[in-house]
Amino acid sequence: MSPQLTTLPGLADAITAVEQAETSYQGALAQTGNDQAAATAIQAKLNTANATVASDQEAQAAAATAEVAVLQTLDAVIQARIASLIPAPAPPPPAGS
Repeated sequence: MSPQLTTLPGLADAITAVEQAETSYQGALAQTGNDQAAATAIQAKLNTANATVASDQEAQAAAATAEVAVLQTLDAVIQARIASLIPAPAPPPPAGS
């Protein structure tokens, strides 16, 4: 069995292949940079949106607390009004009558 010989490309073809590989690499590098910049910008927007939601939730909680407080006050006023409308029980008859 005789060994197979590998045919090497010519110098010009080898240089062309290297140039093409470098061009491909530079394109991929640029695309990665662009994608990273886009992802960073999107993450910044998400962080801002999350901060806005957190602020909104705090405002919602404060509004709910205030609403509960005024409802409790209203309940107390209504209960007092109801109590004022209920007649006092009649006094017991005098002893021995």
